[in-house]
Amino acid sequence: MIYQESEAVSPVSVAEAKNYMRVYHDLDDTLIASMLQSATAEAEHRMQREVIKRNDPKALADTAENVPQSVIMFILSAVDTMYRFRGQQGEATLKDYLPHILDPYILYIRDDDSSY
Repeated sequence: MIYQESEAVSPVSVAEAKNYMRVYHDLDDTLIASMLQSATAEAEHRMQREVIKRNDPKALADTAENVPQSVIMFILSAVDTMYRFRGQQGEATLKDYLPHILDPYILYIRDDDSSY
């Protein structure tokens, strides 16, 4: 089965993200949860594999505890950027080096893809 985008499951909790971003209130918990899901989906899209296994046999990890720290940092940094620059079009960009944090986990060719 090849990777197909579906509802991503983040290996990072809202509490962990708030701690990383130094957010000390609960007013934006729903927003941060949504940003975590979006950042995890972005990581999955870049890697062409699920972060935490749902349907993909080539998923990066079976549980959140087994997700590599560099993938966690990508997600946290992406959420931090989205949160800090929310509402400011054109100002929010991830650092140029940040997407390369995922490079070791990208599946450029999948041996379970019968389309090639």
